[in-house]
Amino acid sequence: MLGIDRHPCSVEEARWTYRQIGLRGHARRGDLSRLPPMRSGSAAIAAYVLNELPPEARTRLEDRLVAEARQGVRVLIVEPIARGITPWWDETAARITTAGGRADEWRFPADLPPFLQVLDKAAGLRHRELTARSLYLSLSPEEGTPDTMPP
Repeated sequence: MLGIDRHPCSVEEARWTYRQIGLRGHARRGDLSRLPPMRSGSAAIAAYVLNELPPEARTRLEDRLVAEARQGVRVLIVEPIARGITPWWDETAARITTAGGRADEWRFPADLPPFLQVLDKAAGLRHRELTARSLYLSLSPEEGTPDTMPP
């Protein structure tokens, strides 16, 4: 497993997470416009990253992820539901679903620890639930057709 991020603190957080959940992998600083080659049967997860890219870079990364899916790489994109920071989402979701992928929204009840409840309230927030949305694309490399996708 390889994690790539521009920010050193995010790289360290990924390394810590890998250790905590027992995953073999490493994280490094890098530029997502220069992804390393991926193998068929592997997976690419772009979590909370597309919303941080300028439109041209985001489109290039989307092109690359769709091309990788056509070669048998499973692709998962996760972003916040907030429309203000993801005005491009509907277009990208249509592109992924047209290619045979799926789009989902997730909502989970949030039972924040007391300390985080205080911070949440101080920031003027009310996190009664955690939300995200995702795009998943997995194609058969031989046919470029959708593989069976989990529900």
